[in-house]
Amino acid sequence: MNQQPPRRPSAFDETSNKRPKSTLRLGRPKRRIRAGMFALAFVFSLYGGRLVQLQVTDAGGYAAKAAADRTADVTLYATRGSILDASGQPIA
Repeated sequence: MNQQPPRRPSAFDETSNKRPKSTLRLGRPKRRIRAGMFALAFVFSLYGGRLVQLQVTDAGGYAAKAAADRTADVTLYATRGSILDASGQPIA
């Protein structure tokens, strides 16, 4: 007996002129997770770079500006009191 194994249908079966049902292929979750992690790492590196810039390179300028904003020179003109003796008469 010469039996042939059953033939696997190709993408387009010539005998029936029908396409086989396509199977649902899911994406690659590892690839999406890796891409998301790279995106998050990129965003966090931008934040980290800005923090380094503020804390290391521009620290002196920001400290001087904060000190200038925090302090102010105000001239207070005090009225001079009279110098009186014991009876309340001005001496000078």
